[in-house]
Amino acid sequence: MRIRQDQLSAFGHLAEWTFVSTLADALRREFPEAQEIDIHVFKAVVHQEVLRAKTFGFVTQIHCASYVVCSWVLGRDFYKTFPAAEYILNSVDLSPAEKADWLVDWTQTMFRELEGV
Repeated sequence: MRIRQDQLSAFGHLAEWTFVSTLADALRREFPEAQEIDIHVFKAVVHQEVLRAKTFGFVTQIHCASYVVCSWVLGRDFYKTFPAAEYILNSVDLSPAEKADWLVDWTQTMFRELEGV
């Protein structure tokens, strides 16, 4: 049996939409304000953020999810507001794993510091 390229592509799209749907559901569970957004609109936004994560070199689901969660809590264009984030995300010297780890650590640190204020 041979799988044609169009079949393989269809499976890839299905896998991506399954991931987007799962990620959107998780965000809606963790952030109640996300439930105020129509689910179809919200999934489209999550998909856009996954695509944006890929422009920064993220390819695995865990790395894309890390980016999307940070995007949700910091704002969709957070990397434009925070030069350090933009620098790290655009770095060609860091692996996707290093970028994702930095982003999560940095976001958590920012929120801990804000809670301390």
